[in-house]
Amino acid sequence: MNVLKYTAVAKNQRKAIKSWITRWEENGTILERIRIEEHHSSNLSETLLSLSDVNDAALLAHPPKPYSGIIEMQRIFAKLRNK
Repeated sequence: MNVLKYTAVAKNQRKAIKSWITRWEENGTILERIRIEEHHSSNLSETLLSLSDVNDAALLAHPPKPYSGIIEMQRIFAKLRNK
């Protein structure tokens, strides 16, 4: 690739990157404004209820084990200590 062709490609890439950055700067402020508006308009009790439903569904799909795992963790620590 000759130098002129390489320089033109690099120049086009720089322009594309600058354009991309400019768009993100502009869109970032718009998205931030939308996020703040959604945050202020959200209903906390409805959000907590929906999260509670998700948590209940997860517990049904994957019930907690009847043990805490402390015994197994102590065994691992004992093995590591003996090395």
